[in-house]
Amino acid sequence: MKRAVVQQVDQLKAKLGGYTAMLAYRYINLCIEAHPAALLSAVVEVEGETKHLEDVAQVAVKETYHFVVNPIYEEDLFSIGKAIMMEHPEFKQEIKTWDGFDETDPAGKYLFYTMPEVNKDRYDVLTEAVKVFYDECKQKMSVAQEKCVAELVELQKDSSPAEIEKIAEYIQQIVKQYNDIRDKCYDRKKKEVEDAYAEYQAKQQEKEAEEKEKKLAAGNPLQMVMQGGGDE
Repeated sequence: MKRAVVQQVDQLKAKLGGYTAMLAYRYINLCIEAHPAALLSAVVEVEGETKHLEDVAQVAVKETYHFVVNPIYEEDLFSIGKAIMMEHPEFKQEIKTWDGFDETDPAGKYLFYTMPEVNKDRYDVLTEAVKVFYDECKQKMSVAQEKCVAELVELQKDSSPAEIEKIAEYIQQIVKQYNDIRDKCYDRKKKEVEDAYAEYQAKQQEKEAEEKEKKLAAGNPLQMVMQGGGDE
């Protein structure tokens, strides 16, 4: 098998892998659930130096829609908070105190982040973005495959039918592998959006039910008077 043929196929694998990895990264930064990888781009200024977040803090997911960011050094708390909010201003940021620490003790402070709710407007925007990113990835992968096949036609002019068929089957396997990765990534993100929107709707229904109960409770004494049930 010609080295040039192998190199062409390897280039296709690298391109498809890169496109699917970029899709996953773009989805992570469409912040719905709390994914620590969404904070990888945060750059923190500490004592005149630029550092990655993982070098100055510990990040953990607390429930589906919340981050906990614990500074390694307490004096870096505000620099860390500033860096994260520059990357994700849509997050709700709070400074909290660990259990067992006094409220005035700086050593007991940590940052708590809440992902923005997926209301109807945000649901529409996210749904559209998820589809646009997917379509862009799919298009780039298709172009890469077409270019690879076109190059192989030229490179395999002198190859036997068996060799040509072997490479064609291998390319099909590669394309299927990365198409599956891409599609699963898309399906997971769509479900993430749907689940978050469903949770938002459920919360809204609970609020509406509570407000209705309060109004009914507040209206009962007046209703009794109107119906002659009050004191005479």
